[in-house]
Amino acid sequence: KPRQEEKHTVLPVSIRLLETAAARAAESDSGSLCIHGSEPGMLLIVAVVEAWVQQSMSVEFRINDGTGRLKARYYITDRQLKDLEGLGAGQYVSLFGNMRTAPEFHFAVAGLRPVRTADEVSYH
Repeated sequence: KPRQEEKHTVLPVSIRLLETAAARAAESDSGSLCIHGSEPGMLLIVAVVEAWVQQSMSVEFRINDGTGRLKARYYITDRQLKDLEGLGAGQYVSLFGNMRTAPEFHFAVAGLRPVRTADEVSYH
């Protein structure tokens, strides 16, 4: 019997694609988010930070990638504080994480870094 391997992929997405997938999920019986016919694992978004609010255990962003705006939430530990140094509104970032629909539709950030070149914005 062949061994079943888990798929661990990182899928680059746009905010519009996520909004469309969420709308389809809300209309479906299963309610699960599907992108290109399968449930996504880790997602990658490159966007500009429009707003930034740091709280005690998390940072909330409003991000814009040119196709839409989305709330993103990054739960941080002391080690992860260095990821946030130098980041602020108006800066492009590369974020990876998952979509969450509860308590509201948002992107749960697992990690982020500033964009290094303009090519990352166009070709993510």
